[in-house]
Amino acid sequence: MSILTDLQSVTKALQAENRTVLDVRDLFDEVIKTYPQTKNRLGENASIIHDNVFESAVQKILKGFKEELTPDESVKVTGLRHGSSTMEEETRTGEERDADAGLSLAEKALKRRRLVSTTTSKSAFMDLHFIVPTSNMCERMFSEAGYGLNSRRMRTLPSNFETQMFLRTNKTFWGMADINRIVTSEEDKEQNDTYI
Repeated sequence: MSILTDLQSVTKALQAENRTVLDVRDLFDEVIKTYPQTKNRLGENASIIHDNVFESAVQKILKGFKEELTPDESVKVTGLRHGSSTMEEETRTGEERDADAGLSLAEKALKRRRLVSTTTSKSAFMDLHFIVPTSNMCERMFSEAGYGLNSRRMRTLPSNFETQMFLRTNKTFWGMADINRIVTSEEDKEQNDTYI
C-alpha cells in the first residue's frame, strides 16, 4: 500500500498546472531512485520523451547551469536566448537532506531541488517556466470537447463550437459580464447597420 501512496502523490503532483519541466524530471528521478524498475519508462532516455537534448538543455537552464550546456543543447535552445545580456551568476547552495520523514515522495523531490537550486541575476535566456511539461491542459480540453459535442449538439457550426471551447478554456481571463458587454455591443452595431 505504501508504494501506491507514493506513486499517487507523484501522479497528483504531475497534474498541477504550474509544473515545470524541471519539476517533472525531479519527480521522475525520485521515483527512479526509490523504484529502480521504473527507469526504462521514466528515465532521461525513455521513449516518452520527444527530444532528450532539448529537455536536458531546458533543465540545465532552469537549474542555472547554463555553462554546462553541450554544443548540441546550445543549438536546441538558441531561439530561447535574449538578444543581448550578460551572464552574471550568483549561486546559493544548500545541503541535500530529507530532514522531514513525513513528506510524500513528490514533496521530497521538489524540496531537494529547492535546497540545491541556483538563481541567476541576469540570464542569457528568457524565463523558461512557460514551457509546459505535460499535456494535461490539452487532455482536459479534448475531454470537455467530447462532453460538449454530444448527440444534441452535433449540428453546431464548427466556428461556434470553437468559440465556445475557446471561451471555456480561457474562462479565467473574463467573466459573464465581459461576454454580455461584447454581445450587447455587437447587437447594437447590427441594429445601427440596419437603419443605415
